[in-house]
Amino acid sequence: MTIGGAGLLLFTSLISWAQGAAGKDDRKLEFDAATIKPAQPGRDGGMVRILPGGRTFTASNVALKYLLVTAYGVTPAQVSGGPGWVNSDGYDIEAKTSLSVNGDDLMLMLRALLTDRFRLTLRDDQKVQPVYELVLDKAVPNLRANKDGGELTLRPDGKGQFIGTNVTMAYLCWTLGRFPDAGRPVVDRTGLKGGFDFELQYTPVFRSQDGGAADTGPSLFTALREQLELKLESAKEPVDFYTIEHAERPSGN
Repeated sequence: MTIGGAGLLLFTSLISWAQGAAGKDDRKLEFDAATIKPAQPGRDGGMVRILPGGRTFTASNVALKYLLVTAYGVTPAQVSGGPGWVNSDGYDIEAKTSLSVNGDDLMLMLRALLTDRFRLTLRDDQKVQPVYELVLDKAVPNLRANKDGGELTLRPDGKGQFIGTNVTMAYLCWTLGRFPDAGRPVVDRTGLKGGFDFELQYTPVFRSQDGGAADTGPSLFTALREQLELKLESAKEPVDFYTIEHAERPSGN
């Protein structure tokens, strides 16, 4: 995850949802070992990753608020409260498990880790909010089923081009919901399972407003329909909002 000067979140290499069923046993879902330490002061940007194999979670210079955004699969607007440092202090994390788990379970483990180490108390409220539902525009979308099982990546270039590898629809929705072009959470209603490879090219809303001659491409909504045969439909659904009621800086590992 990189965090720009305006707080833009671009999760470029993170598996936050299941890539398919994975075997589990009866052991408690927790990391075998985890270190959390303050990031070196003065560093710019941050990143979160799940390394290939899915058993190691890392974060570099990421504030607690954005760790919660990752763990709960929400937008930054859905996390509020807490002391000021939860938005500003970056942390480095390395957490490992020997369990064979899917992406959903790994995020549950991350939630438990953050709750324990930051002495975290959250309040969860639901509000009915406008959302977009991602649905099929045609019976067969223009997506290539991923064959190699590689690491999930969804790399925007900052100019409206996305190159996706092994991307689940849930992850695509999560990403779309973080950009001003959508402006609201996006919910997966495609019914598509597994990961897909695709390319998407559109003109971001902040560039089209500049009126430049080179920025006359399709909007995000049009590009999804014309290039991927998916569409965004307006709806209202209950949305989770999390308030940080208590948090402490971690004292050790």
